[in-house]
Amino acid sequence: MEVQVPVILVDSNSSEEEEVAAANVTKRKYEEYRQISDLSGFDNLRAMIEA
Repeated sequence: MEVQVPVILVDSNSSEEEEVAAANVTKRKYEEYRQISDLSGFDNLRAMIEA
């Protein structure tokens, strides 16, 4: 008995490139928001220490 394995050929197209570009933008925004959150958390900690 021979097992047949399906092969899926993937052709790169512009929609894939657009998805990658959108993912990169999302990642950059996430990093930016994370840094802002870290900074505001530091400000809150400093305010608590100074109080």
